[in-house]
Amino acid sequence: MERDLTNFEHSHELYEILVNQISDSILVTDAQLESPGPKIIFVNPAFCKMTGYSKAELIGQTPRILQGPLTNQKTMRDLKRSLTQGKDFLGETINYKKDGGSYNVEWHISAIRDSSGKILCFISIQRDITEKVKKGESVTRHLRLEMGITSATQILLSTSVELKILKYAMEQFLVFVDSERLYLFKNSENADSAELYLEVSDPSLDTSEIPTTQLITYKEDYIRWKKIFSSGGYLQGNVSEFPENEKKFFNQREARSVTLIPLFVSNEWFGFAGFENLKAINVIKEEIFTIRTFVDLISVFLERKNVLEELKVHREKLEVLVNQRTEELNLQKEMAEKANNAKSEFLANMSHELRTPLNSIIGFSRLMQLPMEMEKENKYKDLIFHSGVHLLNIINDILDLSRIEAGKLVLNESDFDLKELISTSIEMILGEAITKKSE
Repeated sequence: MERDLTNFEHSHELYEILVNQISDSILVTDAQLESPGPKIIFVNPAFCKMTGYSKAELIGQTPRILQGPLTNQKTMRDLKRSLTQGKDFLGETINYKKDGGSYNVEWHISAIRDSSGKILCFISIQRDITEKVKKGESVTRHLRLEMGITSATQILLSTSVELKILKYAMEQFLVFVDSERLYLFKNSENADSAELYLEVSDPSLDTSEIPTTQLITYKEDYIRWKKIFSSGGYLQGNVSEFPENEKKFFNQREARSVTLIPLFVSNEWFGFAGFENLKAINVIKEEIFTIRTFVDLISVFLERKNVLEELKVHREKLEVLVNQRTEELNLQKEMAEKANNAKSEFLANMSHELRTPLNSIIGFSRLMQLPMEMEKENKYKDLIFHSGVHLLNIINDILDLSRIEAGKLVLNESDFDLKELISTSIEMILGEAITKKSE
C-alpha cells in the first residue's frame, strides 16, 4: 500500500512537471456543454501566457470569455456538436486575449472518460497560430497582387490608349488588393496643384455619398507631399499618423489607411496614385513593391498615350499640308491648262489673220500674167508664189504643234526631191540676200 502511494505521488509529480513545462497550451473543462458551462477546471502556464489571463482568473469561468466579434460561430457550433457526440474535434478560429487583442488559435479537443466510458471532462490542447496564419495570408495576398499585376499588364499593353482602358485596368487591380478605392491625381502645368484625373472604387461598397476631393494645392497644406513625390518617395500608413493639415484630405474621403505613390511620365513628375482602405487600418508595407510596379505600368501607359497622341497631331498636320499642296498643284494645273487653251486660241486666231493675206498673195501671184520676155520679173513672181506657199506651210506646221501636244497629229511619210527642195529654199532667200548686199 505504501509502495502504491509512493508510485502515485511520483506519477502525479511527473504529470505536473510535464503539463506545466509543455509549450502547448492546455485547457481542461468539465463535461457540462450547455450554458453557462462548460467550466474551466485547469489551465497550464502556457495557456495563461497565450491568453494574458492568470490561472485564478480562468478557473471557474467558461471558455466563451475568449470569444469575440471575429470568432467563427459556425466553428463553435461544429465544436459543440462533435463533443456532444463524444467525438474529438480539430479546428481553428479567432479568440481574444485579456487586453482585447485577437489571436488565431488551433484546437485539438478530446473527451476524458472513466472506466465505464462516462465522460468526466474535456481536454483541449491549443496553439497560437497567428504568425502561421499571417504568413499564409501574406503569401496569399502576394499571389493575389501578382495576379492583379498580370491582369493589369495584359490590359494596359493593349493597342488602345483610351482612358476607359486605364480605368478598367485599375478596376481589375483593385479586385486583387486590400483597398476599396484607387485614384490618380494629375499635376497642373507648374506643379503647384493637382486635380483628380481618374478614380475607381470597390463596387461592393456604396461610395456615392462619400465626398470626393477634386483638387489639392501643394503650397498650402500639402507642401510635404510635393517634396516627397517629386523626389520619388512615397507615403504609407494609417490616417491617424498623418499631420493634422493633411488629414482633411482623407477625412473627407473616410479613409482609415492609405498608400500614395508618385507617378512619373517621360521622367517628368505627372502626379500621384492613391490606394485607400475604408475598412481596416493595418498597412502591409511589404506589398509596396508590387503596388509600385502597378503604378509604373500606369506610367508606361500614360507615356504611350502621350506619344500616340503626338503622332496623331503630327499626322493630322501632315494631312493638312498634303491637302494644301494638292490644292496648289491642282491650281497650277488649271492655270497651265488655261494657258495652253489661250495659246491654242491665239494660234487659231493668228492662223486666220495670217492665212487670209497669204492666200491673197499666193492667189494673185498665180493670176499675175507677165510677157514672156520679162523673164526676170516672171522669176520673181514665181518666187513670191513659192515663198507664200512655204510661209503658209510653216504656219500650218506651227498650228500642228497643238495637235502634237494633244496627240492628235498623224504623220505621213512621203518621198520628196531633195535637190528641188534646196533649190527652192535658195531662191526664197535670194532676193533678201541681194537686197542686203546692195545695202
